[in-house]
Amino acid sequence: MEKLPLAGIMNKLGAIACFIGGLGIFFMMVLTVVSVFWRYVLNDALFGIEDLQVLGASVVVACAIFYGALHGAHVTIELIERHVSARFLRYSDIAVHFLSFAILATAVRALVKKGGCGLECGAITSNLGIEHTPFYYILAVACALTALFFALRTLQFLLGKGA
Repeated sequence: MEKLPLAGIMNKLGAIACFIGGLGIFFMMVLTVVSVFWRYVLNDALFGIEDLQVLGASVVVACAIFYGALHGAHVTIELIERHVSARFLRYSDIAVHFLSFAILATAVRALVKKGGCGLECGAITSNLGIEHTPFYYILAVACALTALFFALRTLQFLLGKGA
């Protein structure tokens, strides 16, 4: 990641994503504790907790997508490395990184399109009626940053500077 163009900016954005994701996890933890207390101690379920948990989880996932890509935290299976040449690995890395970029760019387009639909499409939570639009856009930004990361990695591999 150090040799990656814009590495400093990407690392700062990754730290911000980590912080926001941590806040999201803390928010979900507090919701869970309050919900359990209310249900089992006060013997009354809180209305809408599921909606807030799902929206909190979407923020956590958005942050994890970008942060995980930056730090290589996604699961990979290295089955072919011992059986193929370094040249084949280089070209396969280029192809996989470019394909990852293309898939994420497609996801960004779909998320922005779906998020822009908003209330007209009925994109609201089932209990509290919270609109999904900002959460689609949060996921779109995370996917866009991750797509940028993979585009830069593809460029890095094409220039022969890939790890």
